[in-house]
Amino acid sequence: MIAASCLLALSGQVVLQASSGWYFNHKANQLVISAEHQYREWFPEAKKVSDPRKRLEGKLASGGGHSDKDAFTFIFSKTVESLKTVSAGGAMSIEQLRYEGKRSELELELKASSIEQLDKFKQALTKAGLQADISSANESDAGILGRVKIKAGS
Repeated sequence: MIAASCLLALSGQVVLQASSGWYFNHKANQLVISAEHQYREWFPEAKKVSDPRKRLEGKLASGGGHSDKDAFTFIFSKTVESLKTVSAGGAMSIEQLRYEGKRSELELELKASSIEQLDKFKQALTKAGLQADISSANESDAGILGRVKIKAGS
């Protein structure tokens, strides 16, 4: 009777170990698939994603993986998207644009209808994942003439 009880307990333990091993292996596979999906969303140009964790660490270590050309494209496209959302409430236009490649910094001279609109633009840039600073804002008859410096990263 004792031997049968021990054998039953041992077989129960083996079944428990095997089922928990399968469960945790299944969950690990789901996490890997989720990580690959997220990586492809962040870096759509990636063709092969063998180890998303190592690749992401490499991209982060290299400053996000943007070359100078890619950095300008990224910053400028996010800036235009933000400008479209803010200028719907009133006229806002780019008067002058400068890009410093060494610092990956975009500087815009904008014409806005109000200081509030310029501040909303800065907030929209921050929401888009960019770092934005209003370096000047001068009032004139035509509205507000402001300078905004924009970098990647918030």
